[in-house]
Amino acid sequence: MADQGAGGPYFIRVAATPFIEGNVWVALGGAGLYKSTNSGVNFTKVSYFSTVSLVDFGAKKPGTPNPTAYVHGKHTGGQWGIYRSTDLGATWELITPSDQPFAKPMVIEADRKVY
Repeated sequence: MADQGAGGPYFIRVAATPFIEGNVWVALGGAGLYKSTNSGVNFTKVSYFSTVSLVDFGAKKPGTPNPTAYVHGKHTGGQWGIYRSTDLGATWELITPSDQPFAKPMVIEADRKVY
C-alpha cells in the first residue's frame, strides 16, 4: 500500500520487534513512524521523525536489554538518514554521515546476530 503524502509515494513498512511480544512498528512515509506495545490494538506516533520510509530491528547493543531499531527517515526539523535506537525509540542516533546526502534506499535489513 502506498502513501502519497510528503513527497511520496512511500510504501507502508511493518516490523515486529524480535523477542518482545506485542511490539510492532510501522513506517508510514509522510505520516511518520508509529509503534504499538499491544499487538497493534493501539499505536503511538514516534515524534522524533516527520517522515519514515523504512524500519527494521537488529541485534541488541552489548549491555542493553532490547533489540536495536533502525529507521530510514527524516528527523523532525532535521535531515534524512539512517537512525539507530537501542532503547526502543526513546533516543535516536544518526548513523549515516551528517555531511553527506543519503540516497533513499528501497530496503533496510539489520543483522539480528551482530550489533
